[in-house]
Amino acid sequence: MDKDKAIIALIKSAIEKGLRDSKEEPGRAFRYLIDLANNFAETRYQKELLSMLQKTLNDSNNKYYQLLNKIANEVDNQTLIEFGVNLGYKSLISEAETLRKINQNLNYNEWTYFIEPKNNLDFSEYNKLILNKKKQGINNYIIFKENISNLDKIISNHRDSVFSIFTKPTAINNHSLKEFSNLNNIYFSVELNDYNNPYNNFKDSLNLLNKKNKLYGFHYYYDGYIAENIIDDEWLKTIKNYQSNFCCLIPDKKFTKSKKVHEFIIQSRKNLKYPIFLFDLHYDLEMIGKVILTPPAWR
Repeated sequence: MDKDKAIIALIKSAIEKGLRDSKEEPGRAFRYLIDLANNFAETRYQKELLSMLQKTLNDSNNKYYQLLNKIANEVDNQTLIEFGVNLGYKSLISEAETLRKINQNLNYNEWTYFIEPKNNLDFSEYNKLILNKKKQGINNYIIFKENISNLDKIISNHRDSVFSIFTKPTAINNHSLKEFSNLNNIYFSVELNDYNNPYNNFKDSLNLLNKKNKLYGFHYYYDGYIAENIIDDEWLKTIKNYQSNFCCLIPDKKFTKSKKVHEFIIQSRKNLKYPIFLFDLHYDLEMIGKVILTPPAWR
């Protein structure tokens, strides 16, 4: 839509200015974005969240302020702009009305589409699938794939969407990343198999993503034993040493999501001790989905 294009151009221009004008203090660019987002906030929840973020970014001693500055210094500017706009505006605001019309039963995970390894689709099938989902208002895609070769050809056709690629350390190398060099709407996540004894190339893959100024993190699958005995503050102290700003926790296929893990993540975010942001793939997607899919009149 022409209106969307105008708004997106305005937002991108403001972020670019913020990044240009704030090389010594990159956090200012995020404040620009929040100021703009306030103009589009429709609900009390959105306004309260933006108010909280604004207060956070006005305190240079706040750990989140320091984390955002770190991200702004490490990640390519165009990636921050395109990924941020595609997710923050397109996925969460612009397409919300379309999603609400289609999802009458309010399935809160419907704002994101998962492409699993079993979906061994060719290029035309991937393209058709994504085009169909975009018509439904879905702009956020998570791809689980060990071999990421040729994914760039699919993603390059959908630069206005957001793609998160969850893969193994072996998939991350100079050759594979070169394929994505002109794409700025991607988040890479590398699997951590054992936090005490990770894959030999796990740290190398994170270091390479950092060197290439990519937006990235790692993910960790947990089962019942790990949920009850492993994920605690000592675990957090260990993983903070990895070169990453984000860690995603995912229940393995034999285990349902854990309330204890979710509560630990919430606490870690309320009292951020280390420069790493934890998120729970299923709980957090569902929480965001509730905000998007609940009609404004109900909020």
